[in-house]
Amino acid sequence: MNRKQKDIVFIIGQTFFIFLVMWLIVQLVVAMVMFYREVYKEIPVRTISYERLFLKDKGKVYDPPNNILISDNFLLPISSVIYAKQEVNAIITGYSSTVEQCDDTPFITASGDRVRDGIVANNCLPFGTMVETEEGEMLEVKDRMNRRYGCEYFDKWFSTTEEAKEHGVKEKKLTVY
Repeated sequence: MNRKQKDIVFIIGQTFFIFLVMWLIVQLVVAMVMFYREVYKEIPVRTISYERLFLKDKGKVYDPPNNILISDNFLLPISSVIYAKQEVNAIITGYSSTVEQCDDTPFITASGDRVRDGIVANNCLPFGTMVETEEGEMLEVKDRMNRRYGCEYFDKWFSTTEEAKEHGVKEKKLTVY
């Protein structure tokens, strides 16, 4: 073989190798997408505004460092469809803004916001996580409880101590977003 033929064979070999590598990369990406879709099985729930898009990675409720947004397009949050990531069995109690039940700033939550209706305390979910009760009430995690309470405890804020006592202790399923 002369030099020109060797160069042609070399170029064909390089081209084949490049296409083989590209094909392997595509196969790897396809496998990762299939794994991703298997791990992140979404359950469409409702269409709401972007301000309320709060989801948890891999359905792990107690894994705050890995927050991600998932939508119809699995890579970009371009739609306003929200997906429920996990239902949890919860023990829901009530509290109000008193120094006996809180610290010396009872009207300021652990996240720094003022108390208001729709706030719930939980020790494991990140601030801003939305949870929905069986009755359809949306609550936002903005406060923390005493560390002796585990991840299954949720403490709902009430404006008066009487309302909190009337609420009592309830076991319910909560949907975490």
